Amino acid sequence: MKFHRRSYDVWVMSTFETPPWERRCWAKLVPIVEPLLDVPKTSVRTSQYVGAAGKKRLARFGKLGWNAASHARWTSPAARGASFLSMELWCPGWSTCARRDLAPDLCLSMLLPSAAGAPTSEARLLLAVAVDSPNAPSAKQAAQALAIALQADQRITKRRPWGTSSGAGFVDSLQEFLMTTAECRGLGSLRAWKAF
Repeated sequence: MKFHRRSYDVWVMSTFETPPWERRCWAKLVPIVEPLLDVPKTSVRTSQYVGAAGKKRLARFGKLGWNAASHARWTSPAARGASFLSMELWCPGWSTCARRDLAPDLCLSMLLPSAAGAPTSEARLLLAVAVDSPNAPSAKQAAQALAIALQADQRITKRRPWGTSSGAGFVDSLQEFLMTTAECRGLGSLRAWKAF
């Protein structure tokens, strides 16, 4: 189904006790997220900076999947001298979705807005599960478990499409949601979303 035609249950959370990209924290999240995935079709992308101030460049990770080796490569960036910016998990993977003009069954993304120059330093996590995906019935429970594991103080949810149709494409994409809301001082300021 095309991106803007598919409906998603979306959960966004922030203000965590421990950043979710830290290996110890991520290890707690893996068993919560994994039952929602078709693991062989899942891919992960991350943006992290390496190098001295003024000479930072994006770190290269190669292909990342959903497995222990990939998790170890991208988590705990500070231990490798890197700075975390973002992570996206897609099922099926981003390149498969783009090639087939197909919306994913699931997208999980994380962003540290301050690393992208936004005024808020609150890390944010978004979980979006297509309402017609095979694992949609388990998604609400998984979102609640993620929020508890992360000790997230701010939690909001909404059903919405991936994006809004606009000419040949779409706007207001879930893929860009965390960045476009990065200037919000708190998630509670987003209208039409409710706490969970």
